[in-house]
Amino acid sequence: MYEKLRELRKSKGYLIEDLARVIDNSIANYSKKENGLVKFSVTEALEIADFLDCKVEDIFLRNDLQ
Repeated sequence: MYEKLRELRKSKGYLIEDLARVIDNSIANYSKKENGLVKFSVTEALEIADFLDCKVEDIFLRNDLQ
């Protein structure tokens, strides 16, 4: 579901473990979030965007909404 997030994470050389630490989640729970099985909270989305040095809307808004 979050292809942009996955692509951005990989392009910057980060692993799932790295972003799980950023939002203080387990690796398993973060993986579920990145795969769209569990939703990110607004706070988590903001923390991830800040960590990846991006705007939150560039990562989490779907293309058909922009």
